[in-house]
Amino acid sequence: MKKQFYFSAASALNTCMVLSHYSTKSIEDVMSATPQGLKWFQTSPHQNLTIAKALIQRAEKAGYKALVLTVDAPIIGFRRDDIRNNMKFPPHLSMVNYKETKLKDMRSMKFRSKNPATWESLGWYRTFTKLPIILKGILTGSDAKLALDCGVNAIIVSNHGGRQLDSVSATVS
Repeated sequence: MKKQFYFSAASALNTCMVLSHYSTKSIEDVMSATPQGLKWFQTSPHQNLTIAKALIQRAEKAGYKALVLTVDAPIIGFRRDDIRNNMKFPPHLSMVNYKETKLKDMRSMKFRSKNPATWESLGWYRTFTKLPIILKGILTGSDAKLALDCGVNAIIVSNHGGRQLDSVSATVS
């Protein structure tokens, strides 16, 4: 019963839950807690494509209905408050979806800074998943058009990367 408590709100409100790849609950546990609820899986492009592919395939197999690809945060921002406060996962929590990869916390993640996600690289995801692809982090009409031209199924307007790296316009702009 305790496990279901964490995930039942979105299901009870008949709304979608987007599970981050950083979650401290596994892809499978979240799905089994509320199998009737709509769930999407969110990840970011990162260096290890084998890991990325495995996570996405796990989500698809578990019954997630879409892939949300965050494209506006190519690196994790330099968070002074987190560094000053020595922020880390409490010992009883970890990024369980990365358990087999031996990554301990978010600072261990290596995003594709040497091989960044491009419009052309979106096709790679289509080679192994049938999930609809939703790009999170689109801020301009021209990028929205490019996304659709590249076969993306939907976009989420977001300035997540602006909060990570610099300042950008508010999403409403």
